[in-house]
Amino acid sequence: MNILHIGQNGVLPAEIDNALSALQRAVGGHIEVIHLTDKLAVICNEEGKLLGLPVTAALSNNNGKLTDMLCGDLVVCRTTPDGEFADIQPQDYPALRLYLTVLRHGTCYAAP
Repeated sequence: MNILHIGQNGVLPAEIDNALSALQRAVGGHIEVIHLTDKLAVICNEEGKLLGLPVTAALSNNNGKLTDMLCGDLVVCRTTPDGEFADIQPQDYPALRLYLTVLRHGTCYAAP
């Protein structure tokens, strides 16, 4: 599955198996799925804040209001109508920019 991996090395396209174990490896623990849109999801470590992982991204609503901070490595992918994960597409990037502000070493920079 083609994803965007967001972590300490920035925002990088990657390919991983579409399997729970691969997603858990990518985020370093149990996964939590946050739906950005009906087709786009960000997957994070569900205990990232409790474990004190570094803040990776700011999550906003469609009005630009900050709603949460995400910690640790993140995976961004599509979701299908039946709830399966799928390849991210270039046309997803504008929505990603709208809802997610990626932080790196305390500074903001744009996702692709």
